[in-house]
Amino acid sequence: MRRFTVLLLYACSLTLHAQLLTNSGAAMTVQAGAQLTVQGEVLNAASGTINNSGTIDLNGNWTNNAGNDCFGNSEGTVILNGAGQQIGGSSYTMFNHLALAGGDVTLLQNAFVGGGALSIESGVLALGSARLFLNSRQIGITNSDPAAMTRTTGFVVSETGPGLGYGRVRWDIADHAPAVYTVPFGSDASGDFLPLNLDLTVAGSGSSAWFTFATYPTDPFALPNNRPLPAGMTSFTDLAGLENAHNVVDRFWVIDTEEYLTEPTAALRFTYRDSEWNAGTNAIVESTLQAQRWDGALWSNPPIGTVNTLANTVTAPPVNLFAQVWALVQSSTPLPVELLAFDAEPDGDDVRCTWSTASEQNNDFFTVERSRDGVVFDDIGEMEGAGNSQQVLGYSFLDPSPYAGLSYYRLRQTDFDGTETWSQVVAVVFDPIGSSQLAVYPNPARDQLMLAGLPDNTTRIVLFDATGRLVRTWSNTTLLDDLGDLERGVYTVGVESEEGITSVRVVLE
Repeated sequence: MRRFTVLLLYACSLTLHAQLLTNSGAAMTVQAGAQLTVQGEVLNAASGTINNSGTIDLNGNWTNNAGNDCFGNSEGTVILNGAGQQIGGSSYTMFNHLALAGGDVTLLQNAFVGGGALSIESGVLALGSARLFLNSRQIGITNSDPAAMTRTTGFVVSETGPGLGYGRVRWDIADHAPAVYTVPFGSDASGDFLPLNLDLTVAGSGSSAWFTFATYPTDPFALPNNRPLPAGMTSFTDLAGLENAHNVVDRFWVIDTEEYLTEPTAALRFTYRDSEWNAGTNAIVESTLQAQRWDGALWSNPPIGTVNTLANTVTAPPVNLFAQVWALVQSSTPLPVELLAFDAEPDGDDVRCTWSTASEQNNDFFTVERSRDGVVFDDIGEMEGAGNSQQVLGYSFLDPSPYAGLSYYRLRQTDFDGTETWSQVVAVVFDPIGSSQLAVYPNPARDQLMLAGLPDNTTRIVLFDATGRLVRTWSNTTLLDDLGDLERGVYTVGVESEEGITSVRVVLE
């Protein structure tokens, strides 16, 4: 097929009165100062591209079926000035500047705004007075500047739950901080502006990392309300195991991060509607509202934050754990937390296992399990649970006969009705001779570690992550370098010699 190039000259204006402008494979150029006005729809198809350094103004739908992002690195503006317009097609579009100058716009395909070149991402999504319906899709903001989204009275409508799929705002914030980001959410049902604020105080590490944000309301008149629950959440009880929906605001927020080597630290401010706490079956005292987050398995404890009842906001203090679902709960009736932590580490000639619970519901007993390979586990001890508790409790168990070298521990919790749940697996490297003089410093460390006290017949030095996965090996050396690319967390340095293996636990931060 012959490929054509369409060139719109500098400072010219071209108005097309056809209902559809189709680019069927051309390399189309809109030069700086030029404006292409389309009184209808635009279809980019058949590998077509548009190098837009000017302005494209249309009042119909935008469709990209070209198998590419259409605009690439070009830095022009697209203005949507019609009513009820849609952005769709089989391929996503990478807009630079996108201005919503007419009525509502609905996504039928993911779209990105801000520009496509990492070094020049400076485009802006200007909402104006329009509503952008995500429609279970994603709008991505590639410009890390907090001013990359602007509005007058418009907002982004997320609002779809896990059944249809979350409508997400992706923002490529990367290592930009300190800064305050406002995700301009709003409600299509009431027209209320419901911004979510992210106040970044400490930057994360990751030049191409991003946040995603979503929110959706639930029906306060349902029995029970707060349904549907977020994906993966199977119950919504209080500390006593009773349904807790009537004590929780009828809205969830889903916040996640991707590609961060070190998570950033940020305070969050959530905005809710009056009808989401004072209507239907709710029995909430608004002045007691605080935020609580769910990590996919457990609720954090205790609830945190400060409510402003005049502004309908709850502000949570800085956190550095994301991949969370957030809810606003009456602080006197928090959502339940069970296991807070489980750990295992050498203690002289033994291995000591410790764990704590923030609450227990019908908890009969705990069982400590041990494994040589991390796959097949054996029971090595049992401890009675508290039954029902609403306070933090600590437990400790001593394994007097640990395996030499690398082994694995986990905790099994059994309810009175026989229901069982397990903790995460913890790796332990145990020195059976108990005579190590090994020293590792600095600890915590960032990019490298120094060793002292190596046995004369050291054969190999190894580094395990918290799950027992081998991530680094060295020959006989006192310098362990090139650690900067590892995820931050707890690791175990093991020194292998003819007498066995000696280990020291270290933290990379």
